[in-house]
Amino acid sequence: MKKKSLFALVLMGVFLQISAQEPTEINRIPVEQKVYELSVLWKELSYNFGNIDNCPQLDMDSLYRAYIPKVTETKDDFEYWKTLQQFMACFNNGHTKVLGAPDYLVKHLAYPLLVTTWHDGHVMVENFGTRLAGSLHVGDTIVTINGKYALDYFREYHVPYVTCSNEAYKMHEAMYSFNNINCALMKSDEMLILGVKDPDGVREVKVFADYYLDPEKRNLNDMFYTGGNYWRTENGFVNDTTNGFAYLALTGCNERFSEMFLNHYEEIQSADNLIIDMSYNWGGFSSFCDTVLGYLIDNDSIFRYPTLNRVSNASAKASFYFIPDKKEEVGIDISKKQEYYLNHTFENVNYQEPSYDRFKNPVPTAQRYHGNIYVLMGHETVSAAEYFAIMLSQNKNVVFLGEKTAGANSQPYYFALPSGIKAMINIGKCYDFENQDVSSGFPPDYELDLYELWQTKSRKKLLERLINIIQGLNHKE
Repeated sequence: MKKKSLFALVLMGVFLQISAQEPTEINRIPVEQKVYELSVLWKELSYNFGNIDNCPQLDMDSLYRAYIPKVTETKDDFEYWKTLQQFMACFNNGHTKVLGAPDYLVKHLAYPLLVTTWHDGHVMVENFGTRLAGSLHVGDTIVTINGKYALDYFREYHVPYVTCSNEAYKMHEAMYSFNNINCALMKSDEMLILGVKDPDGVREVKVFADYYLDPEKRNLNDMFYTGGNYWRTENGFVNDTTNGFAYLALTGCNERFSEMFLNHYEEIQSADNLIIDMSYNWGGFSSFCDTVLGYLIDNDSIFRYPTLNRVSNASAKASFYFIPDKKEEVGIDISKKQEYYLNHTFENVNYQEPSYDRFKNPVPTAQRYHGNIYVLMGHETVSAAEYFAIMLSQNKNVVFLGEKTAGANSQPYYFALPSGIKAMINIGKCYDFENQDVSSGFPPDYELDLYELWQTKSRKKLLERLINIIQGLNHKE
């Protein structure tokens, strides 16, 4: 009897082992393919990544070796996908990341209808879905998440997956937001227990990851938010004819970008001062920006700012680097990462040289805007929105207010892995018109606390605040 029982246990063990290896709905990618896909990412980064100088402590080969066991030990495709996100986050660039999950995995994924913000060391509720309207309030302070101190929770479970060029903004980018799939995504129906601060103590609020990525699993209530700072995610126009200010908020570089500008251009032209709010603009396509730039840059020729891509130079990969004019060979100082730059030549050029990239301004001089321009920007000014800001800086009548931009402003290289996981790699370095490297973000002329400004809760009140700030700056000058 004991022999039969032992035999049955052995059979059961074999069966469980085989079952664990069999593909399931969320476990389709074989171990060998996981290693291959990690290798593809490492190979493409080695050849194409243009911002290694923003990763001063990173050894790309050592990182690759460290992640081989990490990907092979992932228990399912969801965990594997998150591990690749973590790998890419080590490269500190907003245009270098793993994007969408494979299609078959998407229908199993969801995230909570919750928007949080981090300010002055606290995590606060900024917005939420209507289903939570009776449980949360805008401005609530979240003390704990699943029993952990809230900031520690984000540092452990979200920050490692954030691809951000500015270390200062990693915590901001780790917050829950409307569509933050890189760090706020989790398996559907997972529950968060929030410890929310009350005057009398801390109350518990249960929040589920029940906003599905699969549109077929959503209902109409999933699409609505209430209260908070949602207003800043919408385009808007307000003017103050008494003080001579026009205010235009542009939240995406798409067809609405140029359309919104042109629809209000008559009012803009009649104002002495124009405020362009790009503080919440997730980018899009630079072509939509070019139309607007023609009206705002009073030059017949508009320059492209310098962008330098990686250029392979295989001969420099040898042990010594030959310098023709000195007729000698010089050893490579690996400690200064010279090998990386010798293998991939960066040759900066002055944008004013006759051969440099520029385009003819299609807007006649009489139709161009000749007033003062103020651009409001921050860490949520991303990609094509950064392109717009940097391009606009060639107009010397422009003043930039707010925070440093995201640092995702060069053209990325997109590709898909065999599993269907999508990735992107930033291939270049960007310089402004003062020849400063702005690959990790374009800085403002004057820093402002955007969180405080957004508490105005409306475009009209925000304009009032900005007019006071600008008039104060002008008075100081």
